Amino acid sequence: MITSSNKKQLIPAEENRPPAVIQEKPTPLMENEKELEIEKERKLENKRFEALEKALNEERHRTEDYLNRLQCLQADFENHRKRVRREIEEATTYGNESIIKEFLNVVDDLELSIQVGKQCTAPTNLIEGLTMVLSKTLRVLEKEGVAQVNALGRPFDPHLHEVVSKTVGEEDQKDDIVVEEIQKGYTYKGKIIRPSIVRVAIAQSPSNNTK
Repeated sequence: MITSSNKKQLIPAEENRPPAVIQEKPTPLMENEKELEIEKERKLENKRFEALEKALNEERHRTEDYLNRLQCLQADFENHRKRVRREIEEATTYGNESIIKEFLNVVDDLELSIQVGKQCTAPTNLIEGLTMVLSKTLRVLEKEGVAQVNALGRPFDPHLHEVVSKTVGEEDQKDDIVVEEIQKGYTYKGKIIRPSIVRVAIAQSPSNNTK
């Protein structure tokens, strides 16, 4: 039972109670402003994303360009390294080529001297001496990798032979067969350093055969 004294005690407590908060209901204008704010934030995020995507694409293209340049430089360097190595190998392998060619001229002179000496009935001991010198020279050249090109009776090969003239061959003679060797050809370690100077035969025409 509430007495008058209790009422007096309750009144101050009710006076000290904080006022109730009245929640304001959102109006259509407030909702529209909120939607505009969200849309603005969304557009801003899209711009940030597009800017980031553009930056990533540019960086990707720049990286691909650097990679392509690096690959080209690497290929150029590899080609240069191979070329230098090949030139060094060729210089090591064929470094004596010019000297070898000079020796071949000496061989030609010795062979010609022996041939002329035999025709002029030169002293036998002279011809034998020249023949011995020629044989020793050829053995030295052979040890260095020099080999004579076989030309007589073989088909003409433009890589090994050099034609000075053509002549009509004998009956049943095949076309472009070497019939005379004017100057011998030589290879040096598999490389042709002097082609054979030759004369080749051409096959007889049917009109020549009927004569």
